[in-house]
Amino acid sequence: MIICSYENVMSYEKLLPYLKNGLDCVEELRKQDFPTGKYSFEGGYLMVQRGSCKPYDPQAFETHQKYIDVQYMIQGGEIIYYAASKDLMPVDGYKEKEDIEFFECTPEKEVELTISPGTVWVAFPEDGHMPIRYKEKENEYVKIVMKLPVKKE
Repeated sequence: MIICSYENVMSYEKLLPYLKNGLDCVEELRKQDFPTGKYSFEGGYLMVQRGSCKPYDPQAFETHQKYIDVQYMIQGGEIIYYAASKDLMPVDGYKEKEDIEFFECTPEKEVELTISPGTVWVAFPEDGHMPIRYKEKENEYVKIVMKLPVKKE
């Protein structure tokens, strides 16, 4: 997992195929005040999302096999939880069409992170993550979820 500021995310370009194309798309959407929706770019796609964070759920850790998540908080905030894939217990099977599998994790194996505006976090296939959560008070957010393909060697 990578956590950095939006200004520094390009320093990870060698690890993230098509990142520049995705960031070019982000900057075009910024000019339009980030309209909600799904947008394609060469090599991947992104979604501008708005909503309310959800309560913690120990069975809501997720992983992806085909895509790397690059998530950029624009407004509001969220709590995310991270756990290494070796510490996750499957809840159900992999859903290929949605590229998602859900897992459970015990609290002593997870890491809690508070994400504020301007922060980018990246989850690779081996990174279990539970996004858009709140702890005590429900909050609103506007964020971008970018999907970049996993490099196959």
